[in-house]
Amino acid sequence: MNQKPTTSGVPRGFDVTTTDSNSKKHQSNHKRRRIKHVGPLSRMEDESIVINGNIKAVVTAIQGGRVRLGIEAPQNVPVHRQEVHNRLKRDTTEEALGVR
Repeated sequence: MNQKPTTSGVPRGFDVTTTDSNSKKHQSNHKRRRIKHVGPLSRMEDESIVINGNIKAVVTAIQGGRVRLGIEAPQNVPVHRQEVHNRLKRDTTEEALGVR
């Protein structure tokens, strides 16, 4: 059976490789960049995940509805909260366009 690739939860414009129930791989080719969609990860305090072999995210504390993360990454890899990343990106774009 030839099914279309499943891309729910993945941003538009990225290559996604998925597997259907028959273990046949499908690809949706939009841009050169690839992301691998991974479902939700469950971690307990003091457990971690490793990203790309050189970035480690550790759950350092869980208090009420808040989770504290520790991030270990090479110095050349910027690590920001999402809202800081968005502001930096906006500021850089505005600067490049001469808007201030």
